[in-house]
Amino acid sequence: MGGGQAEEYLAVLAEDEAAVEARRTISSRGRVTQSYGPRVLVFEATADAAKRLAGHRGVRAIAPGQVPPEVADGLDENGRLGVAAWNRRHDPSFRAAKSTRTGEGLSWDHPPGSASEGRPER
Repeated sequence: MGGGQAEEYLAVLAEDEAAVEARRTISSRGRVTQSYGPRVLVFEATADAAKRLAGHRGVRAIAPGQVPPEVADGLDENGRLGVAAWNRRHDPSFRAAKSTRTGEGLSWDHPPGSASEGRPER
């Protein structure tokens, strides 16, 4: 993916044929982790790669955090739900609540009651 540490981004693609090319380009320069319909992607890439991708003619928006609600205008239901979920996940109150839940940071198959029941050291 190039130099720098990969971060997570939301991409909203245009409505035209350039979106197909943009999707391929994003997949080749980053790692797509989620897709909400044909026009909304969550992907990991370096900040430099995301900046270059944002200039692609098939990209309507790329953001590492919350996006304005109007970015979802014209999307299908899956795309609108994806943008809403992304924004909720990046809401400060959601992030604060999530950071204090029991077992945060542990693997899904972590046995309950084991010695490292609390949050792992990072």
